[in-house]
Amino acid sequence: MNPFFLFKGDQLWIRRDANGVGCLFDADPERFAFAESVGDAALAALSDEPPSHGAELVGLRALVDLVPSEVAAGAGLARQLLHWRLTHRFCGVCGAPLVRLASERAMSCPGCGHLAYPRINPVVITLVYRGDQIAM
Repeated sequence: MNPFFLFKGDQLWIRRDANGVGCLFDADPERFAFAESVGDAALAALSDEPPSHGAELVGLRALVDLVPSEVAAGAGLARQLLHWRLTHRFCGVCGAPLVRLASERAMSCPGCGHLAYPRINPVVITLVYRGDQIAM
């Protein structure tokens, strides 16, 4: 079993217990049509069914207030990688089905050799202020 971030659409399955909020679930990777590695330990996949009793869905913005920032960042990366896998199934050059490379985070076209890499969007939100005035 491997730890997974499990998504239903753009929402993440979480569980709340006495230890706080958890968003990684042990699951068999063979169970999912799409699974993507995130870092050394976690994987991301789609799951329409709750992964455990009492699991609930939350948006990634809400997750920021519930878990440590590293966990929220991992879930955000997981969602981006999962979206990439779902939307880049065919070569943009020749139209052939892409194949996941085991050696790196990329999809390869067996027809023309084109390599497709995920577009990861780092985001920073800032507020510039002086006293009680917002500068921007």
